[in-house]
Amino acid sequence: MRKRVLETRFRQAMRPVCFLLVLLLVACAQEPIRVGFAGSITGRQSALGLEGKEAVELAIAEANEAGGVGGRRLLLYVRDDADDPARAAANHLELERLGVVAVIGHSTSVMMQAAFDALDFYAEARVPVISGTVSSSLFSGKADSFFRVVNDSTREAVFGAEFLRGLGVEALAVAYDAANESYALTYAQLMVESFRRLGGRSAPPVAFNSTAPASDAAVAESLLEVVGGE
Repeated sequence: MRKRVLETRFRQAMRPVCFLLVLLLVACAQEPIRVGFAGSITGRQSALGLEGKEAVELAIAEANEAGGVGGRRLLLYVRDDADDPARAAANHLELERLGVVAVIGHSTSVMMQAAFDALDFYAEARVPVISGTVSSSLFSGKADSFFRVVNDSTREAVFGAEFLRGLGVEALAVAYDAANESYALTYAQLMVESFRRLGGRSAPPVAFNSTAPASDAAVAESLLEVVGGE
């Protein structure tokens, strides 16, 4: 008799516990899927960053209107890189700490390189990164957690050299922006190499910095010296 009473009391005591457990499980099932976006919303490359941000916001809004993913809504965290490499790296780390399943971004190759330099993108635990604008060939052919939905700039640089040689251009001088070196330098070098391979004359690319005071005339003079010295 006493055993039955104890069993009855135990079941009664466990009912609210089981009820709370069910509520917790339901709450976990309805927990939103966290997604991060990092891009230069302000700064010199803000046009690119704003377009990316608005595109991601639209895609997430449409997904949520359709019921989310597996019944779970998407929650977007947005961070502004502001064309600052240190800030881009810090933003990336913060988004990972917030528990996002992926980071969409960064807007430019320079900001992406900053994140690469600061974090170990070859670690298995690293959150995947997906970019629609980073095109530097520096990020190609590596076993890391970075993915992109655009081709790298290799073919574009080669096509540029082919186009110029097709027009009969014999000599080529190339200047690249050192403030955007992660993208511009590899592009310029490949274009020069391709142009030479096609029989044209060219010297190594000349650097300038778009963030530092410099006259167009000085850059043009350097380029003319390069071509004239070949």
